[in-house]
Amino acid sequence: MEETEEIEVKEMYFNLELNSFLSISNSFIGDTKAKTRDPILVFDIDDTIYNFKDNLREKYLHCLDDFARNNNIRKEIYGDYYETYGHESLGFFINHRIPPAVYFNMIDKKVFRDFDPLVDNELINLLKSIDYKKYGFTNGYHKSIYGVLQKMQMLDLFEKILHPDYDNAEELIIKPHPESFSFVERYLNTEGENIYFFDDNKKNYKAALERGWNAYLVSPSTLKDFVKIAMRKIQKNAQKSS
Repeated sequence: MEETEEIEVKEMYFNLELNSFLSISNSFIGDTKAKTRDPILVFDIDDTIYNFKDNLREKYLHCLDDFARNNNIRKEIYGDYYETYGHESLGFFINHRIPPAVYFNMIDKKVFRDFDPLVDNELINLLKSIDYKKYGFTNGYHKSIYGVLQKMQMLDLFEKILHPDYDNAEELIIKPHPESFSFVERYLNTEGENIYFFDDNKKNYKAALERGWNAYLVSPSTLKDFVKIAMRKIQKNAQKSS
């Protein structure tokens, strides 16, 4: 990478619009005002808004293997970390005391930094046409998510991106743990029945359903169709209550 390009990259991350991002925390109390009954759309990011599996998964797994090998962690040990903890980084932290930020900074640099995702103008126009508030709800690292959404020209479509506090590592709350969904409800100051949630992960989908959310199991190729289905449901409910 040229020196000027390196400086530009560093400046991009130094100037992160962090007020667009919010770490998930149990200490967040929430608004004491009357709860809103307006519909709210909540989106996972990886493999929901964009295609991670086809574009980045192979490269990600290669970096994961290198990271584990450099830290003397055998594959038979870390192979189940994603299923067990919800993310490999938590397994590295819980079992080997490797700070998640160390892991994610490596992934961000080697996997995400040069990623050039397609701009989905149809999805952008669809979300822009929806007057209800929209939020991101991700297990991803906020720096990587910021870069992807910025490149996709979608960062300003969301009120906030809710993400685990990997940099702190004192309190890591991720999907599908109930605390993460509870945080979203408290932050949005609403009941689950008013949330319309889109995610590619079956465990996250089921956890949302159990809390009474309107959940949709999607992929990047089906997301737009399910958003339209959700909007029809919202309109139908509005007609019933009017």
